[in-house]
Amino acid sequence: MTQIVVDAQTKDEVLRETNVVEVVDAQGNMLGFFRPMRRPASDSASIPPLTEAELDRRAAQPGKYTTEEVLQHLRSL
Repeated sequence: MTQIVVDAQTKDEVLRETNVVEVVDAQGNMLGFFRPMRRPASDSASIPPLTEAELDRRAAQPGKYTTEEVLQHLRSL
């Protein structure tokens, strides 16, 4: 894979604050698009806590299925 190194100014001023960047050559010919990678929030504050009711609901769910049970069900459809 080929890498293109971007200077800090381009990274901060252009790439960070956009959803999609159109990449062109010096003559204006379209080369492609760049879509910045968005990293998910890593702090636990962004994950809502589960309520007691949700924990109870999940605990009451039927057991897990084996791979073979899932395949048998899919074959029966």
